[in-house]
Amino acid sequence: MGRRTLFFGISISVFTFFILIPVTIGSILQIGDGSGSIGTFYQNIFNEFKSNYYFVFIQILVVFIGIWYVGPKLPQQILEKKRNYFWTTVIIIMFLWILLFISSSITAGIQNSIKYGLKGFESAVTNWFIFGFFSFMIMGLFHSLVISFFIGKKIKEKGKHFNESKN
Repeated sequence: MGRRTLFFGISISVFTFFILIPVTIGSILQIGDGSGSIGTFYQNIFNEFKSNYYFVFIQILVVFIGIWYVGPKLPQQILEKKRNYFWTTVIIIMFLWILLFISSSITAGIQNSIKYGLKGFESAVTNWFIFGFFSFMIMGLFHSLVISFFIGKKIKEKGKHFNESKN
């Protein structure tokens, strides 16, 4: 129940991100001078994906493993231990963002160490912590605060229906 709900909620939010960003860009272009395009946005994303295929694949794999691990913990905390579903889900999603950040910095470090040795690893990890930590935490906090209500409430409702059908 928890894995599926968590995976579905995160998938919907990622899909929404890829819809809202172009709509926002299009709206800004209508108001502004009109330079740039939605096509450029997608082209930049997919060119970056093509050049860093392994990096992106590893991060997706880490998120799936994280969901597999923490998915069962979510309903356990909400249903069995009667924790607040909103804050419990916020903590779980923030955990996934922290896991993604650590995985990203270590993966970038390993990629740099292949080319530059130990100094490359240290440089990449340091740069990720200096330039990426706060942006990851801000995006993670925003993401978890927005979607946690829906995921937590869904798990709580599924738990009620499951318990009612058992009785």
